[in-house]
Amino acid sequence: MSDATKTDMLNLCRLLDSYCPDSINCGEVKPINPGHPIHDAIVKLQTKLPDRRLPPNARSHWRELLRYSRAGDGRAFDAADRLASWARRYTTLTDSEHLCLQAVEKLSERGISPIRDTHVAEYAGFKTNDAVRRHLASLVNKGWLKSSKRDGYIVSSL
Repeated sequence: MSDATKTDMLNLCRLLDSYCPDSINCGEVKPINPGHPIHDAIVKLQTKLPDRRLPPNARSHWRELLRYSRAGDGRAFDAADRLASWARRYTTLTDSEHLCLQAVEKLSERGISPIRDTHVAEYAGFKTNDAVRRHLASLVNKGWLKSSKRDGYIVSSL
């Protein structure tokens, strides 16, 4: 992940963290619409990510945050917290782990199942499967992926 993307991700965390206390103190949920600092931070971040899209788990947290905030539902605070937690964890991954995670997400979106390390190596452009296995094992240990012999690698729903 580039330094600019990491900076944008940490800025998003800061904005999400500040969203909850301010809204709780005044007792209302403020809608997140275009022009809101959090909305602008997401749009800016998406321009720097592959395919200009948030990864699947982040997209689901983001949609949930939008839905609850626009409805004035207090669950928006929990959704903001989940999105901030995801962003903090995402910034700790190495570049190789990012490549492997993106490869698993893309292969999953294309309907390839089960996803094996050879698929990931081919898609991400790694020359050896040993390096891919090491990175995939690290992603499983960190909770980003689930692994089974029958299903291969699956993106964890964090």
